[in-house]
Amino acid sequence: MKSVFISYAREDSETALRIYEDLKLLGADPWIDQIDLLPGQDWAASITKQIKKSRYFLAIISAKSITKRGYYQKEVREAMKVLDEMPPGEVFFIPCRTEEVTLDHDALRKLQWLDLFPSYSEGIRRLKRALDLNEPQLAFSTSHEVRTALQEVERGLLKYKLSRARQIAESPLTFSLPTWSTQVTLRTHRSQKRITETMVRLQANLPIFNWRVIPRSSDTFLLIFAHHDQYEGFSFDLQKGLSNEGVSLLTAETKKTDIPAGRSLLFTTDDPTETIVRYPDGTIVMSTERGFFDTRTGEVLSEEAMEKLNEIVKKQGGFGVETVRG
Repeated sequence: MKSVFISYAREDSETALRIYEDLKLLGADPWIDQIDLLPGQDWAASITKQIKKSRYFLAIISAKSITKRGYYQKEVREAMKVLDEMPPGEVFFIPCRTEEVTLDHDALRKLQWLDLFPSYSEGIRRLKRALDLNEPQLAFSTSHEVRTALQEVERGLLKYKLSRARQIAESPLTFSLPTWSTQVTLRTHRSQKRITETMVRLQANLPIFNWRVIPRSSDTFLLIFAHHDQYEGFSFDLQKGLSNEGVSLLTAETKKTDIPAGRSLLFTTDDPTETIVRYPDGTIVMSTERGFFDTRTGEVLSEEAMEKLNEIVKKQGGFGVETVRG
């Protein structure tokens, strides 16, 4: 495995550790003091020894590191001595810039820089070529295992959420009901996430709670929120705040929350990006940023299926709102 000494100023510690982990995934053998130095070792002697025995020396260069005094500068000088002993054209010292800076060392200016900006991933790909990593199977296997593990975690989390959604929607109606609810139709080209961020800011000055944003089409959303009294004076403040964000308010309907039997129920939870809807036919759907999931099958519902369910809600005159605490 190709040994790589990573030299950095303490201010660049986070970037250095990120590179360290990525090099391991690529099949290299990186060395960094805060991980590989053992308790009781003579750290200065160990660093000098490691620089001399490493196949490559990677110097992380930033605006802070080039102006800082300390051991980082000594590591660079030690690596330059090793470079002087190498045959011409052999790659050893790799200057790695994290931002736009000018190198003051005459010797370093002769070397081709590696930039981790504006694209970090592109910089890592170039670093892989510079290090001549010839272990593609190991790199592929390791990164594949990581991706597989992450996918398993995501699937497990989704399975838990779908199960929890069914428990909430199928449990007896013992949750507290708000006195009044308002449904607002919005039109905008902004994303659901952007509208949610806007509502988080507006909520601090509005007497509303348990609000949710539900996409109806590519540019139309349904905003549902609850409030304790019928006073609608806050609608102007809401409309003004949304308008400033490029969101148009098309319709608004406020009504007392009396939920008749067989009504489609919208369950609100602590996560503003997720909602749970129980339809009269027993279908329970969880809406997330990744799509609309049927909690029974775990499958993402098609646009056609969601249109049919939304037609049911439309005929009923909207959702009934339940408040789920926790």
